[in-house]
Amino acid sequence: MGGLKEVKIPYLQKLTESYFDQLTDKPVVIDHRRGWQGIANIEMYSEVFGELPKIICLVRNVEEIIASYKEIFRKNKKGWEYNRDMSGNVFELNYNQLKETYNSKYRDCLLFVEYNNLVDDTEFELERIYDFIGEDIYRHNTNSVKELRAYKSVDSAYGLAGLHKIKRGVVRSKTNAQKILTTDEFSKFKEFTFWN
Repeated sequence: MGGLKEVKIPYLQKLTESYFDQLTDKPVVIDHRRGWQGIANIEMYSEVFGELPKIICLVRNVEEIIASYKEIFRKNKKGWEYNRDMSGNVFELNYNQLKETYNSKYRDCLLFVEYNNLVDDTEFELERIYDFIGEDIYRHNTNSVKELRAYKSVDSAYGLAGLHKIKRGVVRSKTNAQKILTTDEFSKFKEFTFWN
C-alpha cells in the first residue's frame, strides 16, 4: 500500500477536476475566490498540481479603496472608523497575505493589474493577463460588464447598500480620495500601496 502522499495527490487532483467539470466544459478555469495569494495556498497548489499557480491580482491604490469604503458608509448613514470597520476583516487579511507573498520567493506567481491602468488602457491590461496565463488573446466586449445580482444579499447582510454596485462597462469610479479622507488618512493609506 502506497504512502499517504501517493493517495492524497491523485485524490485531490480528481476532486478538483470533478468540481470544475460540474461548472464548465472549458479547458481553462479562472477561479475568482479570494485567498489564492496566500503562501500556504500556493504551496498546496504546487504540491497537488506539480506547478506554481498563476494569480491575477486586481489591485487599486489603497487610499482609493479606503475612501470608497468611507463614502459607502456615509451614504448609508453609518459612522466609519478604520480600526473598527476594516481592521481584521477580509480587506486586511487579503492585503497582508498579498504583501507577504510579494516579499517571498513566490512573487513571480503574481500578476498585478492596477485598477487605474485597467480603466485607462483596458486592451493592454487584458493582453498582459493572457500573456501571463499563456493563453491566446480573446477580444472581450467590455461594455457587457455588469453587476451580479447575487451580491445584493451580501450588501444587505452588511447593511451597506451599494457595496457591490458597479456601472456597465469598464469605467472609472468618481470617488476622490483626497476629498473624502482627511490629510492624515490620505498620507497613511497611500503608504499601503506597496506594489508601486
